[in-house]
Amino acid sequence: MITRHPSDGCLLAYAAGTLPEALAIVVATHAGRCACCRRTLLACEATGGALLEALPPAPLSDHALETVLARIGEPVAGVPPVLNPDLPAPLDRIALGRWWPIGPGIRWRWLRAEGAAWAGLILAQPGRSLPPHAHDGRELTCVLSGAFADGEGVYQAGDVAEPDGDHDPPPAVVARRRACACWPRRGYGCAARWAWRSGCLGCEDGAAFTIEPPSRGERPAACPDHATVVDTYPA
Repeated sequence: MITRHPSDGCLLAYAAGTLPEALAIVVATHAGRCACCRRTLLACEATGGALLEALPPAPLSDHALETVLARIGEPVAGVPPVLNPDLPAPLDRIALGRWWPIGPGIRWRWLRAEGAAWAGLILAQPGRSLPPHAHDGRELTCVLSGAFADGEGVYQAGDVAEPDGDHDPPPAVVARRRACACWPRRGYGCAARWAWRSGCLGCEDGAAFTIEPPSRGERPAACPDHATVVDTYPA
């Protein structure tokens, strides 16, 4: 059961289209499985539409009609192919780079995104903590399945963590199922998003086991119980 959601301000910014893509992907991933937040987003969009209708009409430019007619003959952009069928819809068409080691039992790969943001996926063994990172900007974490823990508690499938600037300890993997997570790194004018896959700590009557990260450049095997956690910093 989902018990933690993005803040109202974050949802409002998403509905208004003002969130950077890095953050918007997190909200979209969460909203895909959270009916409560989908209702909130619909209400925000309806409110925005009502406000637009209440505005006084704005005059069109002298060449507005010509511009519209000229675009009718332009080719329609095709739908990007699915590149990552084991990831949820907000992430399945985004190109990924190669895997890079960033610590014992932890690897990451770049996840290409538009706008003032950069992102990646992290692969980690169970129980590993992510490298230290500051939280002086907005950060979002959405768990698709599995779980992770930080100083605020344990986050289960579908939960969203949105720590404030005083929350600095690196989260640790709890991973009661195969888990994939996305985590951020700060940078001027950019956002980061990482993800990890881990082994299971809750399967087979609670018996714990681990999996090794893949070799460099190798894609890990998909699992029906894999999780995705998306975590970002804003520009």
